[in-house]
Amino acid sequence: MARPASRFPRCNENEMTAFRLWLSGYEKASQGTTVVKHLASFGARRADATVQRVIELHDRHACLRSGTLA
Repeated sequence: MARPASRFPRCNENEMTAFRLWLSGYEKASQGTTVVKHLASFGARRADATVQRVIELHDRHACLRSGTLA
């Protein structure tokens, strides 16, 4: 899928409208796909508290769905 025609920050309403249309198409095209797949875990079950927060944040946002890898 091609990139949006404009870049952030979008400067006018025409660019915003075009981006919203692109985003809608992107979201439809990406349904059923994922960019993250858990393969295995190694080592301690729990990491350092700071690292664990990053892992949990990542998993909460990146591992929302399963599907074909993009």
